[in-house]
Amino acid sequence: MPHQQNSPNSVLKSMIGEITDETNQARAYPLESVTWAIGCVLGPLIGGNLSHPTERYPSLFGNPYFLPCAVSSSITLCSILIAIFFLEETLASKVLAWKDKLAGKDGIVERYSATTETSADEEPAYTAAKLLADPRIGTLMGVSFLFAFLHISWETVFVLFAYTPASLGGLQRTPAEIAFLLSTMGVLGMFLSLVAFPALQHRFDTLPVYKASFWLAGLLAEKAV
Repeated sequence: MPHQQNSPNSVLKSMIGEITDETNQARAYPLESVTWAIGCVLGPLIGGNLSHPTERYPSLFGNPYFLPCAVSSSITLCSILIAIFFLEETLASKVLAWKDKLAGKDGIVERYSATTETSADEEPAYTAAKLLADPRIGTLMGVSFLFAFLHISWETVFVLFAYTPASLGGLQRTPAEIAFLLSTMGVLGMFLSLVAFPALQHRFDTLPVYKASFWLAGLLAEKAV
């Protein structure tokens, strides 16, 4: 279920690409990371502070994790309803076709015939097979996998380490304290996405920032160990 709910990220990135260009992409794309960071702030707070409601309201809640799960599910339901009723199409061809339909025009095919003729010599759109055959795409997919693997692994190990009793070598923190620490990292993520990355990307370009991020992640991981 979490991976299924994470699928709209690819759609969101595609929509951002359709409404931006090279002049504002450095500031637009980090907004997708901000939504993730907001979830990293609110999610732990909901889970850590609303868990075990049976201790205060035993007659209402039999499951100690029902309340945070119910709140999270309600937020997901709200996002689905917002997307259904308020999210607008961003693909240019569909937007123009929809405007023509509202205006009562029937000559949509004729309107795009000239554009089709002028672009006949252009290369056809990439298929999934062609994308996967591109070595640059393969490299980006590998790098993205490593980043995701490191992020998920670190979060899991950190929570276990923080919750483990001190007698066993852990930090012995309560769920609320762990939630606060995770939320703090979410706030830091928002700062990096909104402030640090656009400035660094404008100053040094995308690839050097990308490589430096990997180097810094490895350095911090070595210091942590």
